[in-house]
Amino acid sequence: MKNYLVIILLGILTLTGCQKTIDMEPEQVIATEKQTISVNANQQEEERRLQHGIDFLKQADGDYVMVWASSQDPINVVGNDEWEHDIYFSYITPSFPNIEPQLLISAPEAQEPSSAAMAQNGNIMISFEDGNDAENVLAQRYGVYNEDLTQAVKSYPNDVFDGGHSGHVTAVRNRFVVFYSEGWNDGKGFNGLGTGEDVHLKVYNQYGRLLMYKPVATDANEDWWPIIAGSNKTAMLIWQRYVDGDEHVDLMMSVLNPYTGKFYKKRITLQHWVKYYTYSVVYLPKIGRFLVMGVYHDGGGFGILLDKYGNIKAGNYDLPEIARESQSVVRPEGSNGQMIAQARSPKGMMTLYVGRNEISLINEVNGRYTWKYAGTDGIWKNNDEVYMVSLSTTKLVEKTFNAFE
Repeated sequence: MKNYLVIILLGILTLTGCQKTIDMEPEQVIATEKQTISVNANQQEEERRLQHGIDFLKQADGDYVMVWASSQDPINVVGNDEWEHDIYFSYITPSFPNIEPQLLISAPEAQEPSSAAMAQNGNIMISFEDGNDAENVLAQRYGVYNEDLTQAVKSYPNDVFDGGHSGHVTAVRNRFVVFYSEGWNDGKGFNGLGTGEDVHLKVYNQYGRLLMYKPVATDANEDWWPIIAGSNKTAMLIWQRYVDGDEHVDLMMSVLNPYTGKFYKKRITLQHWVKYYTYSVVYLPKIGRFLVMGVYHDGGGFGILLDKYGNIKAGNYDLPEIARESQSVVRPEGSNGQMIAQARSPKGMMTLYVGRNEISLINEVNGRYTWKYAGTDGIWKNNDEVYMVSLSTTKLVEKTFNAFE
């Protein structure tokens, strides 16, 4: 088993408590920035120290549950070398979103980045790397809960892999797929902070029982920061591969059927010259397509449209840059195509129209807030307005944009 130290993921945490304030920005397309969780921002060198990882999951009644990782207990700070994240959730009504944090998982050290997915039967799996009582510095772990997170189906802690890290989860009907990294090499990569070694996946049923293990990339290359999205048949796996001596990565892709274990695509180089950590993947159910968004290391963005088997159907290689660790927000309505909203770097939002063989930039919305890289996700409030929540070193930042103005 490979041992490693993720020295870059460590810091001291302090929290001043939970408070709410309202800061109305004068810009016509931005409304309501609120402080719902406040943290001490005396040290801001690492934006993920205090909050990291956020997802919105749609419930059967049309409302959402938001799940994220945040440090909120100043009493249990363990020292200069550790992070402290717990897992929180809040129910969100699209017409009038209001964040009311509820603690779901609390343990020593850090449970982050939070990644959550909902199976067809409504069960929710939450997965994260965990420094609590791990034999190999960190362990990728998970818990499974009912749709409103009031009951544990398989309560935390459960190991995906002791020594795993940076994992994300998706659902393919009633199977969960956890895609995670293993191993670490100090001194290379982004700002010399290190690179991962391998990426693997495990498949679970809707109750959290392990069904399958698959190595994805375990050769001599350095592969890490795996993200994932699920269709009704397959899971698309996206990760970055270190390019020796360069300041960019190759963006890699595999596609798995988690019911048969078949890879339709495996270790395909999807795009060269990609900026570290700055890419996303989402499935568009109305048109049966995956959308991969990313940023070139020397500026500019791209979008690649693929079918559920990993075949490229369209590409737009002249798009604005997405914000790092932002997710594509899919408008539920649509038949021939779907509208996508995504946080634009460094500020604002972009609106895309995505058809079965088309990616078109519809609008760019200016903003005043500079997005952080700890995680951004959102929902469509209605056909025109997008509500986004972004994690920062001081608070949860809420933004509402009109996608077409």
